[in-house]
Amino acid sequence: MTKPTLTCPTCRTEIKLTESLAAPLIADTRRRFEDQLARKEAEVAGREAAIRQQQAQIAAAKDSIDDQVAAKVDEERGRIAAAVDPSYEAVCQLCHRQCKSDPGGNMNLTHRVRWFLLSGGADAEGGGADGIGGFEEARG
Repeated sequence: MTKPTLTCPTCRTEIKLTESLAAPLIADTRRRFEDQLARKEAEVAGREAAIRQQQAQIAAAKDSIDDQVAAKVDEERGRIAAAVDPSYEAVCQLCHRQCKSDPGGNMNLTHRVRWFLLSGGADAEGGGADGIGGFEEARG
């Protein structure tokens, strides 16, 4: 193994590095790298803390939005229930049965409800006001 040498920038003379000469250079280099590493680690820790804080803010905002949406949905449900005739409950039950028996359905659920309500509501058997059929009539 060759001994480390240092070249003088002025006279280009090679100087052999002994432990007594190399130790201060190695210690200084090690200290600089450790300082640089500590700064980088502190920088990364700061970024991670900022990201965690942003994630907490986002989660809080999402929860707030979810609560607002749930309140609006409940409000709209109540408003719609109050505005719809007494057959509303029958429509809900019929829609629920229809969706369970035919989840894909041939008709959009909104279309079915509109058709059902416009056709005169529901009787006890789930048919229209005329007592004939229900959603099945609309499938055609």
